Amino acid sequence: MIIYNTTYLVADKVYSAFIKWMKATHIPQQLESGYFTNARMCKVLPDDVQEGTSVSVQLEAENRDAVTKWNEQYGDLYRMELASLFSEEVLSFATFLEVID
Repeated sequence: MIIYNTTYLVADKVYSAFIKWMKATHIPQQLESGYFTNARMCKVLPDDVQEGTSVSVQLEAENRDAVTKWNEQYGDLYRMELASLFSEEVLSFATFLEVID
């Protein structure tokens, strides 16, 4: 199993709207795509004082190919929607995690 982890740095002024959008729209769309089997959203606890709040969204997929296919089909649309809704108030980077039993 692969976890597609995206960490977001969210400006305080858009944090509530971002969380609402993730819960009500984006995460359900990702799950409905059929490429992901489970999702969780976590608040990253900072080691020191930082501006904004970091949020980790972890999507489980059977393999990396499923994530690649999701990105090919939906990735550009998602990035455009994120930019149009939150502009530079939300920054992100993605990583792949492999589950070790």
